[in-house]
Amino acid sequence: MTSSHILMQSRAGHSCLTATAILLAISTSISLAFAQQGAPDDATPSSEPAAKIPVDRWAPKGPLPLWRRALPGDRSAIVADRLNAYTMHHENNADVVVAVGDLTGTTKWAHRYSTPVANHISTTSGDHAGTTLLVAGKHLISIGYAGYTHCFNTYTGEIVWSRNLAGDFPGTARPHGYSEIGAIHRDSVIAVIGSAEHGVVSLEVADGSVRWKSEPFETRYASPILMNIGDQTHVVFLTAREIVGLDADTGRTLWRHPHVTDEGTQRASLMGWPDGLLYVGSIGDGGRALRVTSKNDRTEHHELWHDQKIRFYFASIIRMGNYLYGSLAGQSSSFFAAIDIRDGGIAWRDDAFPEASCFLHDNAVVIYDKAGLLTSAGLSPKGLTVYSQVLLAAPHTWARAALVNAKLFIRNSNSLGAYTLNIAH
Repeated sequence: MTSSHILMQSRAGHSCLTATAILLAISTSISLAFAQQGAPDDATPSSEPAAKIPVDRWAPKGPLPLWRRALPGDRSAIVADRLNAYTMHHENNADVVVAVGDLTGTTKWAHRYSTPVANHISTTSGDHAGTTLLVAGKHLISIGYAGYTHCFNTYTGEIVWSRNLAGDFPGTARPHGYSEIGAIHRDSVIAVIGSAEHGVVSLEVADGSVRWKSEPFETRYASPILMNIGDQTHVVFLTAREIVGLDADTGRTLWRHPHVTDEGTQRASLMGWPDGLLYVGSIGDGGRALRVTSKNDRTEHHELWHDQKIRFYFASIIRMGNYLYGSLAGQSSSFFAAIDIRDGGIAWRDDAFPEASCFLHDNAVVIYDKAGLLTSAGLSPKGLTVYSQVLLAAPHTWARAALVNAKLFIRNSNSLGAYTLNIAH
């Protein structure tokens, strides 16, 4: 494997590098609650209503554009810290990890490394840069489509350590590559690998050494989440046929529950909350909710409901009180809905927002749909109230909008842009 490191000074008009698939929202300067594929448990909303102050309009100038830059491909995550936003793209048989100034869009540093793809991994989906990017203090962890894993110094882009998951854990069969977002727990990165010997591994952030390895699991492509339940932290993830919870400190299997996932699907979601409620949705087995409890090293779980039609996936959702809000997807249509997490009942549905990402920002509900329409709205179990709307772009992309450091990042297949929401109270 060959690689090169490029350090670049911020300057206007610099050529860009790419970003892609699932956008992981991280906020360090605003009150942000969200439930998104692969988001850690401590970033999920509580069981109490979060939007208490209605927002009735955008500020007079609307969302303010900060910058837009060329950015081919649309399948990798964006994460951020107080300094930069980070993403990756694939070109000419190489992955490129890039740090972008979130105020300017200029490249701070970039690292390029060759990525030969194993025969069992498909490359027919086009730009196949991986989707795992995680910030852990001064470290950035990237796991590429082919399993090449790097830890970078976020300030300089220098490599701290690297390893190849496909080579280090043989027997891994992943036709669609490594596409999950991992999880950070106690200075370790937890990755779902699905090898013949170990389904999940925990690697030390400091040096990449193995902290623990789980038993084998036939994993699929949903990102794991962390749930703090009682006196334990659980790693929850999907296999081909089950939902599984592991002890995040040891990798020991704590519980498992049936849930069939279609072969090859990447459109599956896990959302969990500190009160022990867990939502799972996928193409193969629809949606279900569980309640998980843990006390004195004893873990129990039971199913609250299961419905083939309740499938939140491929878009972020939010929880306010006992209701989930987001895009439900069927075989041929998608619509925005409110679901009672206690029994799976649909309180209402609205066809106006297909495949939409939604966020809680500064006490406002913000919805961004696949048509490029940005909406401020009020949500309740009784319905959806639109306060104001603006058309920002018309993307067709696998990437979801990301709310990062009070900025909304929006991308399509050839560019990435950043906006300040500029909400008036």
